[in-house]
Amino acid sequence: MCNPQRMLEFRGYLAQVENRLLMDENASRNLEFLMDIEDEVANRLVKMLAEHSQPARRKRVRKRDVAVRKAEAYILENSANTLTVPKLCRVSNASQRMLEYAFRERYAMTPKAFILMFRLNNARE
Repeated sequence: MCNPQRMLEFRGYLAQVENRLLMDENASRNLEFLMDIEDEVANRLVKMLAEHSQPARRKRVRKRDVAVRKAEAYILENSANTLTVPKLCRVSNASQRMLEYAFRERYAMTPKAFILMFRLNNARE
């Protein structure tokens, strides 16, 4: 929805253009005048559309995205401890299946494979 104040201003501008065209027979034949109207209408429309009066909707956060973030944080903080998938499920408040789907979606691997890869990468350093 556009800003109501901008809509009123735009309607006022269009009324002025209409009056000018009705009063001056030569105005509709004046190419420069018509091009100015075209530019002004385009500019006003772009400004109205750019100034969206309602705040943008927040992207919905999925439970599986939150679960993956919690699991990642837990893995980073507890890399020295024994990490298991059931423990990750408890920490992330998600089922094993949901965590599997989430990790496959994000990393194209299971949580267990992610833990193994994380340990191997840390062992190299």
